Amino acid sequence: MAKKKWSFNAFVAGENLQGSNKIYDLDVEMDIRLCANADILLYNPDFPCHDTTDCFVEALKENKHDAVELQGLLPEHIADILPYLKDIKYLSLFKCNRLDDLSFIEELTELRGIYIYWNQKATNLFDARKLPKLTVLSIEDANKLTDFSGLEGSNIENLKIWGCNFLGSFTPKTVVADFEIFTKMPRLKVLNLVPVKNENSRADLLALSKLTALEKFYILEGYFTFEQFAWLKSKLPHTAGIEPLHEWKNWQDETVWSVIGRRKPTVKKSETADEYEAQFYALVAKYKTHVNPPMEGEKD
Repeated sequence: MAKKKWSFNAFVAGENLQGSNKIYDLDVEMDIRLCANADILLYNPDFPCHDTTDCFVEALKENKHDAVELQGLLPEHIADILPYLKDIKYLSLFKCNRLDDLSFIEELTELRGIYIYWNQKATNLFDARKLPKLTVLSIEDANKLTDFSGLEGSNIENLKIWGCNFLGSFTPKTVVADFEIFTKMPRLKVLNLVPVKNENSRADLLALSKLTALEKFYILEGYFTFEQFAWLKSKLPHTAGIEPLHEWKNWQDETVWSVIGRRKPTVKKSETADEYEAQFYALVAKYKTHVNPPMEGEKD
């Protein structure tokens, strides 16, 4: 009997993987390949692509595999492959647009890292407390996700939630309505956010200011005002990523500086950049004794 074809591809990588991959800007080395389509993988014999569940399961039986990427996974595939995923350490769900329930991930208790890219169905995250070894979670373009309560009490150290991928989409669509959820993650060290902007910036800032153990933080430069970022820096002085200037090269290979904060410019003169930097740290010093963040339209 011919093997039944399924509309998903499973990419499997083992411990002998040469080199490593990062989940984008998260500083955690990942033993996993993220690939947009199977054709790319087929050119590399070391990373076979399987397009039947039988072939995929056989590959898992033959060798111990730490990292698995599932592309286009459908709900009806889960029961067939889940028993053979119990020992994997890294999971990538790539363009699994029809998965509306992520709770099956809770059974993969050996997981250290998870990458979810482009899911348009799931509204609730899995319960990360059931994955005691999970330290890295990266979610990108999962725009229906609204319930992040599954993060509470987890051991996640590196968290990324991007509401767009800056490739085919540039406007965030993922809503994280309550930033307080991050204060309920006791081991959180790196937080990388590109969400829809909430109307209540005060609540967002007050929640973020409690993350005193945070080592790295990123959010869109225009999410808060220049003054609000300075207030946040006064509360998180040792957290990298809350700096007044981001230096980069423009298309003419000129050094320019983006000034942090809503409606702030990109400047070409180093003297101007220095002025903004001095203003920022003067505000940081000023706000050290301010309990509440400065709000637009309110007197300081």
